[in-house]
Amino acid sequence: MKISHKSFQYTLLFFALLITPCWAKDQSSVESSTRGVTVVSQNPQEIFPISGEYWALIIAIDKYKNFPPLRSATKDAQALKDVLHERYGFSDSRIEMLVDKEATRSNIEGALIQMGKKTKPDDNVLIYFAGHGEYNADSTLGWWVPVDADPENPGTYILDAVVRNYVRSMRAQHVYLVADSCFSGNLFASNRSLSPISDQFYSKLQAKRSRWGFTSGNLEPVSDNGLNGHSVFAYYFIKFLKENTSLYVVPSEIANHVIPLVANNSAQMPRSQPLQAANHEGGQLVLRLTEALVNALEENRRLEMEASKKDEEQQQQEARIRKRLQDLEAELAAARKGSNLTSQEEAKLRKQLRQQEGLLKQVEEERKNRIALQKQLEAQKEEETKIRARLQDLEAQVDAKPQKSEPEKFDYFFGGGF
Repeated sequence: MKISHKSFQYTLLFFALLITPCWAKDQSSVESSTRGVTVVSQNPQEIFPISGEYWALIIAIDKYKNFPPLRSATKDAQALKDVLHERYGFSDSRIEMLVDKEATRSNIEGALIQMGKKTKPDDNVLIYFAGHGEYNADSTLGWWVPVDADPENPGTYILDAVVRNYVRSMRAQHVYLVADSCFSGNLFASNRSLSPISDQFYSKLQAKRSRWGFTSGNLEPVSDNGLNGHSVFAYYFIKFLKENTSLYVVPSEIANHVIPLVANNSAQMPRSQPLQAANHEGGQLVLRLTEALVNALEENRRLEMEASKKDEEQQQQEARIRKRLQDLEAELAAARKGSNLTSQEEAKLRKQLRQQEGLLKQVEEERKNRIALQKQLEAQKEEETKIRARLQDLEAQVDAKPQKSEPEKFDYFFGGGF
């Protein structure tokens, strides 16, 4: 198929639009954007300064010493680390990972203590825990279960109230605690309905101190099984962070999106609200996209606007050509009817008609080529998505080890009702 110069240019434009990665990252931009960052509102007239650093403590345990192993916790943790670094500007040097054998009780509590010491009053902290949990209905006590915990001795667990106390004592402005295990409901404070999110509201949320929690369940067991090798909760939580295109987002918005998806696809009901008695003062941690990602999104929007403008211009050109064809045909018919058209004049009109028909055919061919290329690229992206999903399934199958006793029962031991 022969493609005109204009068609080729337009094809390149659409190709750039479709393949420009929204996850594109510039390492220097990521590193430099973590201090003294200014979040730009969707209204360019307004800006919201975010001083301080972004820190993360990510804890995940699959290989327990004295408890049944889990299958997705460490994979969830790595995926979360990647998205925080690539899309939200968390520096690798400020993301601490405690995985499997490193996630002992002393290491977890030590990391929480150190996080409180090294963060400054204007910093932001995200804490993530994925592993077993326990809950005692009689005493209404809940625990995180570290890798070295003894099931015969609950004193080797980490009491949820202790975790809350560590969070409360941190100097950071905002702490966002995310637990993919059942979490004791008494950690949450009662919470009035929030005001609608607006540009001004983001600024107010950032200015007020916060201690916010997000858990994969309340007092019910939560599943270790999920989608693409992740738990149900982690899959939708990380998926939202990957696909979000808002310049900034807060925990209540994340919860509003994630909770219905988890509830509709599992037997668990996540909770998200302020932590009880943890010095929460009404704010929320504001996650913001990295400078490189914002630039990529803006470039995508610019290309979309250019493509839309070209499409509109092409439609207008096509309409003008069709109108000229109608005028020429009417002129030719009128001249024939009056019998005052010479053969030379008729030949001239017919030549003009052929020229306009040729132009119309060229415009229609360009549109057809553009649509065909767009469909081809969309099909390639769909195929790539399927291949990646298949690879993730294969990786999960390789990582999964056969359970020797009651595997179905332990699917719902993840969190253990904690």
